[in-house]
Amino acid sequence: MNVADSEVVAAILNTTDAELTEDLQEADIIILNTCSIREKAEETVCHRLQEIKAILAKSQENKCKSPENKSPNRKSPENKSPNRKSSNRKYIGVIGCMAERMGKELLTSMGVDFVAGPDSYLDLPNLIAQAQQGNKALNIELSTTETYREIIPARIGKTISGFVSIMRGCNNFCSYCVVPYTRGRERSRDVDSILNEVKDLQAKGYKEVTLLGQNVNSYNYRTSNSPKDGLTSNSEAVSIDFPQLLAIVAEAVPDMRIRFTTSHPKDMSDKTLEVIAAHDNICKFIHLPVQSGSDKILKSMNRKYTREWYLDRIAAIRRMQPLARTCSAVSMTKHWKTTHKRFRSCAKWDLTPLSCSSTANDREHLPPNTCRTIFPKKRKCAGLMRLSRCKENCPLPPTKKKSTKCGKCLWKDSPSAARTRCSDAQASTKPSSFRAKDGTSANLSK
Repeated sequence: MNVADSEVVAAILNTTDAELTEDLQEADIIILNTCSIREKAEETVCHRLQEIKAILAKSQENKCKSPENKSPNRKSPENKSPNRKSSNRKYIGVIGCMAERMGKELLTSMGVDFVAGPDSYLDLPNLIAQAQQGNKALNIELSTTETYREIIPARIGKTISGFVSIMRGCNNFCSYCVVPYTRGRERSRDVDSILNEVKDLQAKGYKEVTLLGQNVNSYNYRTSNSPKDGLTSNSEAVSIDFPQLLAIVAEAVPDMRIRFTTSHPKDMSDKTLEVIAAHDNICKFIHLPVQSGSDKILKSMNRKYTREWYLDRIAAIRRMQPLARTCSAVSMTKHWKTTHKRFRSCAKWDLTPLSCSSTANDREHLPPNTCRTIFPKKRKCAGLMRLSRCKENCPLPPTKKKSTKCGKCLWKDSPSAARTRCSDAQASTKPSSFRAKDGTSANLSK
């Protein structure tokens, strides 16, 4: 999503005769496109801002010490340009979700020159002009209509796979998610603007396009002859949903691979699966986040589906697309202090680590019905794995006191039990990758 937004921003700034550069020293304007989905993302932005300021300060210091700046006539009024200071000035801006959430705090505390929210990118030339005049510039107003439909993104980097945003915002309001508050309410783009972007990718030699949306399969665009657009109540509301759009895009560019992300389980319909099956150029891969296997936790998360519904969607995918691959996401940061009953009722994942610190002998004693839930990385540990009893109440394997490698750690049965950390202080900070035994990214056992 941020890659697509960065390409939109690049296209907007290209209209002001700005050129994209990868050299920090050559840049006159430095823009950080940010995310607020996790605290770690915001911490990374803060560290990056400090790093940029340190690099620029050191560069300025070296420039002042250079022989050219030590000439006797350097300080003479006739040789000193009145705009010399401003000509060397570099302006730093922050855009995206973190800009929307923090706003003025970035201007006052982080020393940023201008801030723009996700719906204010068209105002960037004006914000930059204000910053160049010595003023702090801010625009974080959310919109209910902005989709940047008139902008053809300036493609950055690779020329194999491209991204096209088909919608912006979200209306789900999951209790743990900040997206509706930083990217606004859900609105879909018209089909023509989407096809224009897809065909632009095709003309530039791209082989694959990914349709993007915070909740991509809830896409629903109402055409202009809808009563919502001010016509009489006798006019029929004509709308195009996600399965229809997917079919239109697949038929418009039959020589390109089509992907989409991210799907919401509540909107994963049989009609979408039928469209995927009917078109060979639509990749047979579905990202379907489960978040939790407990109905109680799902309700508390406001996910709007149940465990049974999710299992039914997985069964439908396997029935209609036997060769399709699925992957999921499990949230382990919500309701951490609740009882371990939610772990017993969670979906059973039959996962095999790609890079696992345990040996084959260590895995032999794992009962077949053991529920293995993958935790995100934490500090020195590359990954954590919790072992808990499933509905069959199978006995837990013995828990190791300490791991000799840094791949993951094991928790005891009680959620409040102390965690056994890896002994290696230099553990990898990359998250562990897991693959199901049948080759899928995550395979939900029945």
